[in-house]
Amino acid sequence: MTYNIQKCDIDKAARILSQSFINYPIFNYIIPDDAYRKRKLIYIFKFLIRLGLANGEVISTSERIEGVSIWIHSKNNNSSLLTVLQAGLLSLCFCVNFGVLYRLIKVGARKRDTRTKIISELYCQLDMIGVDPLLQRHGYGRRMIEEKLTELDNRKIPCYLETSRIQNVAYYTKLGFELIHEYEIMNIKVFCLLR
Repeated sequence: MTYNIQKCDIDKAARILSQSFINYPIFNYIIPDDAYRKRKLIYIFKFLIRLGLANGEVISTSERIEGVSIWIHSKNNNSSLLTVLQAGLLSLCFCVNFGVLYRLIKVGARKRDTRTKIISELYCQLDMIGVDPLLQRHGYGRRMIEEKLTELDNRKIPCYLETSRIQNVAYYTKLGFELIHEYEIMNIKVFCLLR
């Protein structure tokens, strides 16, 4: 049984995701400086979690928040300006420099444009998933994914995701995903999968 992240959980959930994605290719591009990324990535994840809560669901394995996953429904994938502002875009402007904000928006726009071109049916997107680095390889990520996939299968809704790590493709393939497209963002390969 999974747990739905609440507003009071956002800080802890953002900390888990920032630790999980500290050396992830896309976030290395968004925040190129290692020391700055270690200090500032948490603010990006607070924003992304609030956006996830507004446009879908943010779930964990339990109230202890061993891991976090953000699921966005395709009908909500193009957030309105009001939704983005309510998720904390203005406060993010005060937490990170302009270059970081510019690259974050640029990456988001490129991903959104690509999704629009390659998938037209309704779907649910696994936007991101991360587990506390001290608890990885204990099945927390798989449990979050499998429970949500069962729900989506019962409702006959496809699941879409993107990853920038080639080794993740094999993991998701074992869960029934198929690689449907590849593209690049600033020389970073992005692999698109559908189930």
